[in-house]
Order: sequence, then C-alpha cells, then structure tokens
Amino acid sequence: LAGLPPKAVERARQVLAELERGEQGEKRTAFVDDLPLFSAVARRAETHSRESEPDHALRDALAALDPDSLSPRDALEALYRLTALARLS
Repeated sequence: LAGLPPKAVERARQVLAELERGEQGEKRTAFVDDLPLFSAVARRAETHSRESEPDHALRDALAALDPDSLSPRDALEALYRLTALARLS
C-alpha cells in the first residue's frame, strides 16, 4: 500500500479484521454503515429499487431503439418521445 499514510493502512486493517470476523446483528450493521463506501452502495441500491413506472418506461423505450436503423426523421420523433417520457419521471 505504497504512498498511503500509516494511519490509513492501520484503519484499513481494523476494518478488514472486523469484516472478516463476520459479526452478526446490529453491531455489524452499525459498523458497516459507518463506512462511507458501503453506505453509498446501500443508498444507491435503495434508490434503484424505488424506481418509478415512468423510469421503467423510459428505459424500455431506450432499449427498444435501434439507432443504426433510424432515419433522421425517425430519430427526431424518438427524441421527442423520450423527452416526453423523461418529463414524466
């Protein structure tokens, strides 16, 4: 871990030891939630799971597009449809 301050290396060792111990229950949950990296991933997962119907519709509409087969006019119409869906979400 070249270049890292000794305190950062020591803290990483402590975190690793706690995670490897695999403590169960509230203590482990509280410990993991104190780690910014893990809490950021948890927040992102919560946000993704609460995705609204318009978001699904927008994603589905994007997935259905084949940009290589669209004429310029079809591409413009697709952009208008996608913009309308985005405004709903």
